[in-house]
Amino acid sequence: MSEQIKHGFIAVKDLFTDKWYKIPEYQRPYVWGKEQASDLLDDIMKEAYKLKELQKFDESANREYFLGSLVWKTTKCNDGTSSYEEFEVLDGQQRLTTMLLIHAVIRDLTNNEKRKDNCKDAIFQEADPDNGIPERLRVIFGIRGNVQEFVNTYIKQENGTMKTDELSRIQKNNSDVNCSHMAEVILAIHEYFEDDTQDKIDTFYGFFRIHTKLIYISSTELEDAFHLFNVMNNRGIKLRNSDILKAKNLAQIQNDITRQDYASKWELTENYFGEDYDQFLEFIRLCLVKRKAAVSLLKEFEDNIYHPTEYDRNTKETKKLAPILTEGANTLDCINNYFAIYQKVFDNKTYSTEVLNLLKAMERGFEADFWKAPVLHYVKKFSDSELESFLNALNRKFTADWVDELYFTKRIENVCRIIDAIDQSKTADNVLRSDAFNYDKGLTLKQLDSPVYGKKYCRYLLLLVSVIFSGNETPMNLPEIISIEHILPQNPEAGSQWSKDFTDSQREDCTNKLGNLMLISRRKNSSLSNYDFTSKKERYFSANVGSFPLSFKIYGNYQTWTYDDYKKNHNDVLSKLKQYFEL
Repeated sequence: MSEQIKHGFIAVKDLFTDKWYKIPEYQRPYVWGKEQASDLLDDIMKEAYKLKELQKFDESANREYFLGSLVWKTTKCNDGTSSYEEFEVLDGQQRLTTMLLIHAVIRDLTNNEKRKDNCKDAIFQEADPDNGIPERLRVIFGIRGNVQEFVNTYIKQENGTMKTDELSRIQKNNSDVNCSHMAEVILAIHEYFEDDTQDKIDTFYGFFRIHTKLIYISSTELEDAFHLFNVMNNRGIKLRNSDILKAKNLAQIQNDITRQDYASKWELTENYFGEDYDQFLEFIRLCLVKRKAAVSLLKEFEDNIYHPTEYDRNTKETKKLAPILTEGANTLDCINNYFAIYQKVFDNKTYSTEVLNLLKAMERGFEADFWKAPVLHYVKKFSDSELESFLNALNRKFTADWVDELYFTKRIENVCRIIDAIDQSKTADNVLRSDAFNYDKGLTLKQLDSPVYGKKYCRYLLLLVSVIFSGNETPMNLPEIISIEHILPQNPEAGSQWSKDFTDSQREDCTNKLGNLMLISRRKNSSLSNYDFTSKKERYFSANVGSFPLSFKIYGNYQTWTYDDYKKNHNDVLSKLKQYFEL
């Protein structure tokens, strides 16, 4: 680890004196709200009052409030007028930004001119051309233009925090999460000090500036700073693997405009996926490396994409291989390319009804989504050529492996074989003929004809049957709630019609098989479940089956539900699945 690591305690006063911070492009948004800000103000104020009481008896008494930690990377900068150090904040931006907002509000509320000046100086350095001092904000917010504009209008500008009507509108309506949360916190700070303003500020501010302290850890090397962050960060909004990957790649782009363009595209992609962004990058990693991840996403990129190696069993030596991607533009272009493909496939409304229905079912029904990797890789190479055939082949293989209860690792390996087949094939037809799509048809048929209720794949099989029954012309709109319902109840009441229509052996045979199951668009209701079939249809099924072609077929075509009715429906369902899986 670099020797250029500094650490220690620092008071708020020193934190905002002659220091300059940057919230970098890869950082998560500012997400503190009224609750977090109010809790912080309360905690500091309680300690301030305790110190005030102690000093009544002992003027030298001291008391401190520990606010948390800051981790930053130090960079030497020169703006053409002067040289200075800029601190790129890796951990603590929520607290740092909130402290900036506190200074802004107190500046606008206090009637103490010296305090007002201290707050101004904490927010920005005023220009002094005679002494070669430029104007410079204490905290800048990377490329987030909306945030910087907000800071200039409501934080930097004196009395900017007094524009409470505007801030209220921003809190409620602004699409930028950073701005809406900053507005919320500014309003919360105003509300906190609205009673006995000057007395509260007198008690609060001195303690806040002098006695509120943080631990800082500073490094001149980004890698070291990230390592420190990962080791000691247990608070705040944690960085993801993707945040660090972003920093490493943007750091390789020397041109400021180009770097900002890449950062903007990354943020667009990040906002699209939200908390699933790391998962999207895992799809890309799977396409490139074609094997199950063994370590973290970040280390996978480092070891297997940027610096891959191969062990030679004969020489017993490890040799370096050519990188799959290089850091910087090459990686960022690759991610942007796959993102464009992802949008093309999963946001596309112009595909055929069968393709759209199948994608809906796969997205909603599969327990894992690594099947998306070969879809992206296929479209990247062959565009939409034979896409419907490819999706059906992939679906058959992915579903069969799941139904046949292959180990998770084996299922990922099989998906990687499909990705490899895509790489090795010159045409889409070559891919479809690959043995990577083979599965044990005998085992799959046996599993489909056995009790499936309680298996993780049960709901998906019913969704797949709905896709098959919907045909090529009927778009399938899946509701928010999808439940599996037994037609013949699992535990019919003694003396009910169900007990008369089914023997014990018949019930044991059919209760949990596909032919006795259907999907409904509501949560299960055990009391309604035991109604006889006619009542159950009208009071339970009538309003809850329209989204599912199989369920609607059962509702419309069956006036009774006996063992013979079950067998007919089961054979129909099994026949459709056998035809689909080519069994």
